[in-house]
Amino acid sequence: MLTYKNSEKIMREYAKEYKKFKIVDLKGIDVLKGSLIGENVNNYIDSENKYTYYYSLQNKIESILELLDWECSMFLKKEFFGFNQDKTWWFNYYSRSTYYRLKKKYMNDFLGLFYA
Repeated sequence: MLTYKNSEKIMREYAKEYKKFKIVDLKGIDVLKGSLIGENVNNYIDSENKYTYYYSLQNKIESILELLDWECSMFLKKEFFGFNQDKTWWFNYYSRSTYYRLKKKYMNDFLGLFYA
């Protein structure tokens, strides 16, 4: 079982990768021409592999979020996978102890499915 800090670090890394691809995908940038690995078109094979990696990561994350219950999914989207800049979004919903208890539970639920 991962510690809270390790779980959060892993979640933030996956969220960063997810958002990076989501932004590139939403803007319609030609990812296969190297936008994820720089401007070098000679790296076409590498960029295609990166595209496949990011695309499969995005699909896996979205599939897991669909499998989780609604509250868990919304919590993780607001905390990690959304583009929400407000880090205090939870103040109106949870006490501090409930927030951290749920965050730990939901991170473990997500990572359990991710590594299954």
